[in-house]
Amino acid sequence: KKRLHFLLEGSPATAKSLFMLCIQQAFPQTYYATGSRTTAPGLTDALKTSEPEVLLLDEIEKCDMQSYAVLLSLMESGVVVETKHRRHTSIRLNTIVIGSCNSSHRLPPELLSRFDFHLQLKAYSKDEFIQVCTDYLSRSENVPTGWAEYIGKRVWDSPNIPSDIRKARGVARILDIYDQKAIDL
Repeated sequence: KKRLHFLLEGSPATAKSLFMLCIQQAFPQTYYATGSRTTAPGLTDALKTSEPEVLLLDEIEKCDMQSYAVLLSLMESGVVVETKHRRHTSIRLNTIVIGSCNSSHRLPPELLSRFDFHLQLKAYSKDEFIQVCTDYLSRSENVPTGWAEYIGKRVWDSPNIPSDIRKARGVARILDIYDQKAIDL
C-alpha cells in the first residue's frame, strides 16, 4: 500500500506487458496506458479523472518529454498540476507507477531515479522458453499441451525464427490441425 514505483526492463517477449495486464486485473483502481500513445494533457486528464491507485505505463521509453514532466511530479510528490489560461488546478494522488521498457537508456536520469525498484528481466533459457510456450499456448490459445511444448521446442531450435513467445503464438494460430509435418514447415 505504500507508494513505491517499479520499472520492468527486458527484451521483447519477456512478458512485461502480460505482467502489467495481470496487475490491472488484480487492482480495480488501475489505469493502463502506452507510452507511444500518451500525451501530457491526456495523462494529466486521465490521472485527475480516474485517480488510480496504480498507473501502468507500458513502453515508457516512448513517452514524450512533457509526459515525463507529469510523471516526475506524480512520482516524487503525488501532485498532478494543470495550468491553462486563467485556470490552475492540482490534485494530490497516492498512485504507484509501474513502467515497462525494452531499454532504459533513453529515459531521463531524473525519471529513472524516481523508480524505487528497477527490475531487469533476463532472457529465457531454453527450458524456461519451452515451459512458457507450453503454459501460454495451452491456456491462452487452446493448443493441446504436447503440441504447445513441441511448438516451443521447434521455435527455440529454428535458425530462421527468433526465440520469441509471439512467434510461437503465430505458429500455433496458423495451424488448422496439429501435426508434426505442419509444424516443421
